[in-house]
Amino acid sequence: LKDLSEIELPDLSRRRMFRGVFDGRYKLIRYFSPDSYNTPQDSGELVEHNDLALYDLIQDPDETRNLANQKDPGYDEALLLEMNKKLNAIISIELGEDSSVVASLLSMTSDLE
Repeated sequence: LKDLSEIELPDLSRRRMFRGVFDGRYKLIRYFSPDSYNTPQDSGELVEHNDLALYDLIQDPDETRNLANQKDPGYDEALLLEMNKKLNAIISIELGEDSSVVASLLSMTSDLE
């Protein structure tokens, strides 16, 4: 067995994890890093901890316009927050607390050092 200090860990700050919701028209995807699981409650938290994609699949079935992009003329903060609220509700029902197993494991290994 290798000493834990010899194991190279991946960069956990990269936003490669995601959670998503589809309500029949809109699809929201929140991308976040494995060391930063979150359930944002407002637009500040949402933007600070996540990369976002929001698509209107009726008007844009090919997902070419990201409505979560504040520079897009179709940007609608109220819609973004509404979809985020739906996603948080699903996470709460299906997962309970949405927390990182990876972060838990890392904190356990750092306690061993």
